[in-house]
Amino acid sequence: MIGSETKAGPVGIEDMMAQLATASPAQRKVLHALTDIGREATVVEVAEYLGIHKNSVRETLIPLLEQGLVVRRTHSPEGRGRPAMYYEIAVLEDAARLQRQSTELLIAAASAMAQADDGGEQLADAMGRNWGQQYVDLIRESGAFDAAHDDQEALFSLLRVFLSTRGFRAENTDDGNLSINSCPYVGIGDTRIQQIVCRMHGAAVRHIVEELSNGDISLTVVPFADDCGCRVLFEDIPVRQAAGE
Repeated sequence: MIGSETKAGPVGIEDMMAQLATASPAQRKVLHALTDIGREATVVEVAEYLGIHKNSVRETLIPLLEQGLVVRRTHSPEGRGRPAMYYEIAVLEDAARLQRQSTELLIAAASAMAQADDGGEQLADAMGRNWGQQYVDLIRESGAFDAAHDDQEALFSLLRVFLSTRGFRAENTDDGNLSINSCPYVGIGDTRIQQIVCRMHGAAVRHIVEELSNGDISLTVVPFADDCGCRVLFEDIPVRQAAGE
């Protein structure tokens, strides 16, 4: 049973980007952990996930709550005992609602693209780049663009925000890449539609990273790379060189 909710006020994706770009490494780790867990979690759960002491998590959550990036809910106990505190990324609930609303439109667009002579590949790439550019524009408007351009960790944090606020669960891998373990569009439409949607998302991710890094980082998105899902493979190679130019 949920007793109450605590948050500083409304927070949008622009607010989250601006604050995340200048957040401390500890704050980013906690935000990423909450995103990876994918649901509201206790301090103990976050601490166990990160392998750090619960007091460190508790101290890090205080400014995140004050900034409105994290919501805290109090769950009343079933019987005797103290109420439990649960924490969740503030923007994810609204993001899930928007994702559900966009699914039908996405299927309709992919179906139309599939009728092109090349099976919709060029249109999917163009739409993906345009989608990614919208996010880049939001980053510029939030004031976080320079921080992302100068700090690779900030760049990757913003990329994870893009993915998580659109229903994807992205986790850092041991080799410095990203593993996308959950996709809200898996299983929609037939194989053609799925391929177009994957291509569109890949183009969006590439465009975001290329713009934020000024072309200094290239990447490859591998759909269904393994049992865990898709992979985003980064290379410290300028985009032009990776393209063979």
